[in-house]
Amino acid sequence: MLAIEGKGQWHRDLFGAAATQLADRYAMHPDADEQGIYFVLWYGSEEVVAGSSRHEYRSAADLQAAIEAQLPDDLRGRIDVYVLDVSPANDIPA
Repeated sequence: MLAIEGKGQWHRDLFGAAATQLADRYAMHPDADEQGIYFVLWYGSEEVVAGSSRHEYRSAADLQAAIEAQLPDDLRGRIDVYVLDVSPANDIPA
């Protein structure tokens, strides 16, 4: 079994849900082996991130790195973070 938790970049608990939802609830299933994928949709740098319109993220890669950096140590290697860029083509950072 593969446990997956998905969020849009605007979700207020974007930086905590990998632990509080995916790891604590879904990946605890005996068949999931305490592993999972935290899947985030990136709509562009002009959109809200984690409930804030004032953020420094310019790309899906920036956001993915920030989420990974905030993962608790005990989840590293068990929870994989993937941020999919679905932003308009004109949102490519200079």
